[in-house]
Order: sequence, then C-alpha cells, then structure tokens
Amino acid sequence: MLAVMMLRHILEVSMPESIEITFVENDKDILPILHSVSRQLIELNKLQAVKIVCAIQEDNFITDFSSSSYDIVICNPPYAKITKKSREAEKMAYVVYGQPNLYALFAVKAVSLLNEGGQYVFITPRSWTSGNYFVKIREFLFNTITIRKIHLFNYRENVFSNEDILQETMIWSGSKGKGKEEIIRISTSENDGFKETSSIDVPFFEIVSHNEDKYLLLPLKEEDYELLKSMNGLRDTFDSLGYVFRTGPVVEFRKQELLSPTRTPQAIPMFRAANVKDGKFVFPANTEKAQYIDTTKEPLLRFENTPTILVKRLSAKEEKRRLQCCAYIPIPSEPYVSLENHVNYLTKKDGGSLTEDEVSWAFSVISSEKYDRYFRMINGSTQVNAKDLNMLPVTRRLI
Repeated sequence: MLAVMMLRHILEVSMPESIEITFVENDKDILPILHSVSRQLIELNKLQAVKIVCAIQEDNFITDFSSSSYDIVICNPPYAKITKKSREAEKMAYVVYGQPNLYALFAVKAVSLLNEGGQYVFITPRSWTSGNYFVKIREFLFNTITIRKIHLFNYRENVFSNEDILQETMIWSGSKGKGKEEIIRISTSENDGFKETSSIDVPFFEIVSHNEDKYLLLPLKEEDYELLKSMNGLRDTFDSLGYVFRTGPVVEFRKQELLSPTRTPQAIPMFRAANVKDGKFVFPANTEKAQYIDTTKEPLLRFENTPTILVKRLSAKEEKRRLQCCAYIPIPSEPYVSLENHVNYLTKKDGGSLTEDEVSWAFSVISSEKYDRYFRMINGSTQVNAKDLNMLPVTRRLI
C-alpha cells in the first residue's frame, strides 16, 4: 500500500525514465499478495511512459539484506523487543544499548541504505525519542539524518482500533544528511483520517534535551513550545541537586511467597500504585492485591520509614495526568516499609533522609500541571521511568 501510494504520487508530479522498487517482506501470509501487487505495478509500463522494475526480498532485512543505495525508503517495520544475543542485535551491535527493539534497528539500517539527500518516511512507536535503551539509536540518527516532519496521533485507539498497539505512534520523515536550517514541523491529529490537524514549526536544537542522552521533546502547540523554552533555561535537575528517584524493589511475581493481603507478625507495609490516589497517600488501599511483605530473610527489600514522594510508574495514556504522585509522611509505629516495583520514590543520593519540607517541595514540582505537560513532551509511553524524573529541570529549592 505504501509503495503504491508513493508511486502514484511520483507519477503525478514527475515522469522519470525508470523506477526500481525493492519490497522487503518475509511474512508467508503476505507474500502472495505482495507478488500480485508487484505484477500489477509492472503492468503500469503499458499505461505510462516509464519503466517500472520490482524485486521482492524475502530474507531477514536486518541480518541478510544487502543492496545498493536508494533514493527513497518508506517503512512500517515490525515492533518487537528482542534480546541482545539475537542475530539482529549482534548484527547491529553499534546501535544496541540495553534491550533493543526491531523497529529501531529497521530505521537505522533503512537510513544507512539511503543515498545522500535521499528521503525517508517511517511509521514507528514514539519510544525511540527518549529513554536509555534508544540512546545509541538517537545518536546515530541525529548525526545522519535531518528530520523535517513529525506527525503524532493523540489517541491511538482511533488509529489502530483493531490492533494491540500500546505505544504512541508517530510518522516521521526527512532526508539523509544534515540540513543547514533544521526546522521541524510537528503536527497532530485526533483521528486516522488526518482531519482536525494542528501543527507547529520549531528549531531542532530547541527540542533536543541538553543532557547527554539527547531526548527529543515534542511540543504539540505554542503553549508547549513556550514552556519548553522556559524549561531549557533551567540548569538544575533533581540529580544535580543531590536527589534521586528509584524504583520499588519488590517484583511481585518473583516474591509471591513473601506477600500477604493482611498483616502478619513478621510483615511490614508494602506500598504500591493503588496507594497513590488523586494526589494523596491512602493506606490500606481499596485493592485485593497484597499490601504487606515479610522481609525478614530479605532485608534489602525494606527501607526506614521516612518521608518521601511516591510516583506511579504506569498510567493510562488517556488519563488526565501522566505524573500521578503523592507526598508520603510516615504512618506511625512502623520502623520499616517496602515498595512494589510499579512505584518510584524519592531519596537522597548520599543515603540521608528527606525532610518534610523537601518532600513538600518535590511534590509541588511533580504534581504541577506545568511538569505534567513537560513530561508528556519527553515521553509518549504510559511509563514513568525513574531516570526521566531524575533529569527533569528544576528551580533550585530555596532553603
């Protein structure tokens, strides 16, 4: 479908002498259809004064495909996490960090096949624009291509209503090589027909974070862009000020034998996402899941019962707030507490305890509408990672 529409556009705007198309596909259910489409495209030779040549590559694109360069690459790659020991990851080890995803490797290899000045269009999840796992992918892409346009879909259900797509999806396009004036047009739509579309033009250097990980922040409207510029003026972060967000250590399915839904003599409270409700700490929460844990034999799963803030690691994309948090002031008569893995918490890098004033300050930052909007520009997924919180630009706390 993508190739047909591309060919149609080319023939409408110009009449080249020849067009060579290489299809890359190894899905056995799709290949018969693809061969049929290829034959129909070749039949256009009889109707148009242009030579059309089609080839179909049925091998693994990452590990087995090699070819000369192309003028255009248009790609809707598979979305799948793979291990670092997979053939694909080993083949492209130079851009692999942490757990790789096939779609990002497809994008890198596709760009590598482009002629200088050649054009690309990708339909992928947005997750490559931030996060640790894609840091080498971003480094390669930012040094290799110019991004001209990015299109975001505000509601993924309207776009992929029949598919199990959890990530926010984007279309991004541009050319091989670095442009002199890198202005990116970021557009958004509320449906799959590209209606009700709004757009904003922004300089590339203003939407790339100043930290070493080079996140690509995506403002959707003028107010977002103004907020982004104001945040770019802040040089402090939670990390630089001596604070650190960490993730709760209790991975529930691995510690089932230690958990309990009710209090036992050896158990201590274990806080989870359900204990963070509408900006307040609630314990016990209205949930059937365990809220107590026996850490007698695993003391590393517990903490001294001191003030902190709790931030949910997961939220539904369509929820009003992405950053859902609460201030935690210690519940009485509990020397220790524990935290489940779906909660982030704040502490000091030197191991010291937070004061209630520090907790109040941190909560005022994370719970504000401004930071919720800013975080949505950083992260298009429903996950709130501790590292993303640590890198948030903040104003130094007044003592």
